[in-house]
Amino acid sequence: MAAGTYPSGFGQATACAYYWIGIVLDVVSIDDARAWAFDLIALQDTPPIAIIELAMAGDRTAVLDALQSASVGADQPAAGRRLLADVLRVLQAGERAAIDAILIAMRIIRATDLPDSAYRDFEQLDELFQWTANGPDGPARELHLEVIRALEDCMGTVGGSL
Repeated sequence: MAAGTYPSGFGQATACAYYWIGIVLDVVSIDDARAWAFDLIALQDTPPIAIIELAMAGDRTAVLDALQSASVGADQPAAGRRLLADVLRVLQAGERAAIDAILIAMRIIRATDLPDSAYRDFEQLDELFQWTANGPDGPARELHLEVIRALEDCMGTVGGSL
């Protein structure tokens, strides 16, 4: 995620879940989470203690602990959809390989309570990728496009918006 772009349209707990899961799955950086916390502190007269702890966290473990404690009551599927949007963006920009996007999407879906059908769709793409990669023609451009379509479909079919 680019610095200065933070999840919007959902509450603090969901934003914390987004950062927590995103950091664990290497979709979002710790610096992005800290910058978001500092921006939130600047906007509020009395910011929550967990957000102050996040901003002041000295290492990865402290950041994850602060995010986890502040994510109670989060809308996990909304956080998951936003993370899938981030994966889609970096895939389309050529910053991540299709197979990596498939595996990360599967982990996001499991971690954020998105529908099992979405997981199965990516599982099928993983199997197709393995077959294509090991076949005589090697990885195909069509598979890359299939992953993009699956990410877009998953974000649109699980309800809600980004």
